[in-house]
Amino acid sequence: ALNQDYLRGSNQASQDLVPSRAFAVAVTGVHKSKGLKHLLAAYQELRKRQVELDLVVVLPEQWTLEHVMDEWDPTLSANVDLRVEVSEVEKVSLQTLAKFVVHPSVGEGFGIPMAEAIALGTPVVAAENPLNREIGSKSVCFFESGSPESLAAAMESMLTDAEKYESLREGSQADWALLKPKVSGHFPAAEVFEAALGRARSRMAVKRYAVSGPLPPQVCGIADYTRDLVEAMSRDATVDVFVDSDGAPDLLEHKQIGFRPLSSLARQQEQYESISIQLGGAPWFSGQFEVLASRKIDSPWTTIHDYSMTLGMWDLWRTR
Repeated sequence: ALNQDYLRGSNQASQDLVPSRAFAVAVTGVHKSKGLKHLLAAYQELRKRQVELDLVVVLPEQWTLEHVMDEWDPTLSANVDLRVEVSEVEKVSLQTLAKFVVHPSVGEGFGIPMAEAIALGTPVVAAENPLNREIGSKSVCFFESGSPESLAAAMESMLTDAEKYESLREGSQADWALLKPKVSGHFPAAEVFEAALGRARSRMAVKRYAVSGPLPPQVCGIADYTRDLVEAMSRDATVDVFVDSDGAPDLLEHKQIGFRPLSSLARQQEQYESISIQLGGAPWFSGQFEVLASRKIDSPWTTIHDYSMTLGMWDLWRTR
């Protein structure tokens, strides 16, 4: 929510705080070229659709906050966090922990927030134009410049299309490999950014786990168990949930819970300290069985919830 301490000129109270559910972050300003009005209009549209997403807007100076407050819609205060004059460490932390970075600019120069997000491996939502295309293409979801409706659709897709989102995350490495030689030494306060990046990463060095299994709205005890397991694990670690359907699980959105397609688990397994697969005897566990049968996952922890399944697991073991 809008931090009232900022209205009194202090940003200390919100240091190191991030929203408790999935959020997007925009590092922007109030000039019309920055597109902030389009972003807030797009976010209003997402609220009408009941999309579960918070928004953090980082502004450069105190007077810009006062300018925004002159036309502020009070209904936004519950889910839009306005921050001003944040430290480089706080900014990098927000850009790293965000579900994605949104760059709503409709007509300015080089998009430094885009470049920073790509360097951090965070997907970007940005306006379609030649300059933004030059900054990044494989890690950026583009929207029609000047269209709040198109921006809202692009932002929503970051939450609903797991395969697309994962592709953008993976694409940041390729984009940064091309971008880094162009911007090295040319970022404003580049050395400060690099130092902040190092400090933020060391602060956020948390364990990372992968979990696959049924989740609500599937109606079974194992789905409820997996939900409780994931939410408990996410208190002290980053948890990626691998799903094998297009439907979004009925799971609390949290900054440390991500959703990815089950088909990508094998090629991403090295980044996890452990992989947990929840198995039962119902047909909807076929995806998890296929992963185990492929022999491509190295020593996952497998929880067998139905005794009658043990013979099937023995068959898998005998053929290893």
